[in-house]
Amino acid sequence: MPLPVSEIARELTHTRRVRFAGYQRDDGSRPFQLDACHALVTSGETVRRLYPKRYSGANKVRA
Repeated sequence: MPLPVSEIARELTHTRRVRFAGYQRDDGSRPFQLDACHALVTSGETVRRLYPKRYSGANKVRA
């Protein structure tokens, strides 16, 4: 039984995010995956650990 178009579209979107998640631009722009889901919200613990320059939470360390 073939997959519905909505499921195919969802899988393609997920595949694109996973495929390009490791790439970072050299121009200093914000990584596209930040704030795209609850796990990578810029005020969250994961962003504090992985992207400290992009962290915007209450425990932000001022330089």
